[in-house]
Amino acid sequence: MRRRLILLCLLGFTMCVLCGCQWMIDRDLLPGDGTTTFPDSDATTMSDEADKTENHVPAYTDVNELRTDYQLGSCQDLSGNVAVILFFMDDFESSWTLEEADKYIVEEVKPGLEFLEQQAGVHGVELNLTVAQTYVSMYYNDEVITSMALTGMVTIDTVKQAAYQLGYSYSDEALLADQMQEFQADEIVYLTVFHKNGTAYAINPKREAEFDVVEHCVLFAWDLYSDGNDPGGAQASVVAHEILHLYGAEDFYTPYSRKTLASFVYPDDIMLRTAYDIRENQLGDATAFYIGWSDEVPDVILKPWW
Repeated sequence: MRRRLILLCLLGFTMCVLCGCQWMIDRDLLPGDGTTTFPDSDATTMSDEADKTENHVPAYTDVNELRTDYQLGSCQDLSGNVAVILFFMDDFESSWTLEEADKYIVEEVKPGLEFLEQQAGVHGVELNLTVAQTYVSMYYNDEVITSMALTGMVTIDTVKQAAYQLGYSYSDEALLADQMQEFQADEIVYLTVFHKNGTAYAINPKREAEFDVVEHCVLFAWDLYSDGNDPGGAQASVVAHEILHLYGAEDFYTPYSRKTLASFVYPDDIMLRTAYDIRENQLGDATAFYIGWSDEVPDVILKPWW
């Protein structure tokens, strides 16, 4: 079987190990009893890191120099008419029914999209996200990586395999071009969803890294350690969080110094924590800056410990 997996340390993709609900807890680190402890590697204090970079303010001549992951792939501008294409992926150990896929769309995808539209309005951006096409029972012919944190690897070819099954000979770029025209969309967002436990991640490029796949999200029906009894809507914030990564949003829960600062400045930002009830989340001015909704540089991202 042909496995398309990649080590993060080699190609530097932005992958998201999702922060958890109610506080800055990584869902992937939650043990079965719902408790958590922060790893020793996060023990560096804000003052320690500030000492290393005392009085340091990033020098820049263009605001885009401060946007590490902005406009590097197929997802360029989260505004206007954006078509969302869903691939519900089966594999050797899991599968979807039509009813399960419909439920996921209603309870998880649409609330996530509505959150993004509402937050765009708050920041003065016109955004219309529409579920334009849904494919159920697309088959992924390999083992999908369900946790980057546990394996150091991710699965990158879900859309390529779906494109092949649709007659595109593994050309996700050809699929993207045709669907841009078909749906008359300003942007296309691809979401691939597996009917199993896992920690979601976004497949998008880093600067100066080889990248030959269309940007997309790899999502799961339940969090990695969930018992499958999460309330409806528990993954809505995950959907929104991962889509934002495609457009340049950065995690606020790592490194520790940034998490500490963000917990005071942006305690409910969706890039800091993904609440089980997405109505508890917000999208602050730093995230708005990173995804290009504003060119005003927030003071906080110039802090030496950010």
